[in-house]
Amino acid sequence: MADGISIPAEIQKPTAHFNPPRPGGERLLFTFRTLADRTDVDWVVEESTDLVNWVPADSSFAESLFHEDGTVTHTIQSQPISPGTAAFLRLTMLLFTDD
Repeated sequence: MADGISIPAEIQKPTAHFNPPRPGGERLLFTFRTLADRTDVDWVVEESTDLVNWVPADSSFAESLFHEDGTVTHTIQSQPISPGTAAFLRLTMLLFTDD
């Protein structure tokens, strides 16, 4: 718990891995799990090539899988990555408060 915000263990460990090569280049897949009924939190996946400049990841390749335990597994796929190009993904949590 940080700053009084409790994050359940099942959603604390996002993963990232390479998708098998496709025409146009490889893509990073970023998978993370959230609680389905949380309306006070928004999750944003961002991508960068230099760890300085970040933009929202293209979510047109997004997939959400709902589980019986009340969680959702989200998968975001990055833009094609050219050989020799760096690619990074990060997960940002936006917490909405009544203030």
